[in-house]
Amino acid sequence: MILEKSDIRHILPQAEPFLLIDRAEITEASAIRAEVFLDPAWEIFQAHFPGYALLPGVYLTESMAQTADLLLLTRPGNQGKLPLFLGISRMRFLRPAYPGDTLILSAAIKQEAGSGMYDCRVSASIHGK
Repeated sequence: MILEKSDIRHILPQAEPFLLIDRAEITEASAIRAEVFLDPAWEIFQAHFPGYALLPGVYLTESMAQTADLLLLTRPGNQGKLPLFLGISRMRFLRPAYPGDTLILSAAIKQEAGSGMYDCRVSASIHGK
């Protein structure tokens, strides 16, 4: 199932300018691939290291969380729920993300933990790295 920004706005609870996912494809019942274009016009790039703009790690983290949320909220019985982020394990930032880059995001359900909770594996890459 392919989701465009207009579809994503109706699924995720976040609103502009904090809605970070531009497009997504649910590749199987428990996996998703998403994209976000890091528009050089985003206000955050004017203030986060002026003269050496890069995407703050919290935005990268949030884009991965929104990707997992999108996957979970499209599963039967989860529509309309409020997804809450409970924790991060083993996160690493291996290279910066710059204005004009396109983030390729993926999320997969590792385990259904019960009581509406899930353990997901997420990642982000740029140009395959």
